[in-house]
This record gives sequence, C-alpha cells and structure tokens, in this order.
Amino acid sequence: MAELFADWQLAYLHALRQLHEATEVLAAEAALMGGGMGATYGDLGTSWGITKQAARKKWPGAVDDGSGQPEKITVERYGGAAEITYLPGQCAWGWTAHGGDGTRHEVEGAYTDRWKAMLAAEHFLQDHVDPWGEPDVPMALGDPKKCWCWDGGTWTQEPTNET
Repeated sequence: MAELFADWQLAYLHALRQLHEATEVLAAEAALMGGGMGATYGDLGTSWGITKQAARKKWPGAVDDGSGQPEKITVERYGGAAEITYLPGQCAWGWTAHGGDGTRHEVEGAYTDRWKAMLAAEHFLQDHVDPWGEPDVPMALGDPKKCWCWDGGTWTQEPTNET
C-alpha cells in the first residue's frame, strides 16, 4: 500500500538518484584502476557500453595514452577522501587521506602502480568510517540524528530492525 503514496515514490526516486551517483563514483574508480592495469579506452568503453571516444571523455586520464601521468587522482569513499599523487622524482605514487572519522594519514612509502596506491588509500578510508557521517550510499532511513527518536546524544527509543 505504501507504494501508492507520492511520498514513497519521491523517496524511492531520491534513493535511485543516490545510487546513480554512487555508481558513477565507483565506475570512475574502476576505470582508473583498469586503465592503470593496462586496459585501453576501447576496453573501458566496451565494458560500460559506450565507444572508446566516449570512455576517453567520461574518464580522462584513466588510461596512460602517452600524454603523461595525471598529477593527482581524488578518491571519495566511505565519507572520506584520498588524493593519490604521482611522484615524478621517484616514478611512483603516494597518497594522503582524510577518513570519515577525522583521521588524517600520509603514506610514508611509494607504490610503483597507481592502482596499488588507490587500493591502499581506499582500505584506509574503509577502516576510518564515521558510522554517523555521510557514507557514499545513504542509510535507508536517513540520518539517525535527524530522527524524532534522537535526543541530542541519546536515543529516546532504542532503534530496532522493525523501525
């Protein structure tokens, strides 16, 4: 019956929009990793159902086309952000990150492949999630702190799976 109400349809539409945005972010990261592992724009385009020219436009810098390495790649996941930076003096990649829980970290070593640096940065972000922060995909019921049952630091009613 809930599906018959406009509010439910609007909430459903909003959730689909959030999923679309999260999918675009994940696709861009997968394209960067795939390109860093040797995939061509033709390969990326075929995987996404678009031409290689469209893939080049959609994910610029994902494939090393001889024009040089991108100076910086930004990855936003789990409520935090990481910058993967090319270190030309070392011909390697490093990263700095700010986790969703406020933890900052700069890697001391360097990675020979950008996808390895991206994976390490993503693992850091995953380990430093703020459970009440802004995750990539919103919680089904929204921010618990905006709920009527949240009383400035305590629950007026304990949340259950039924609510």
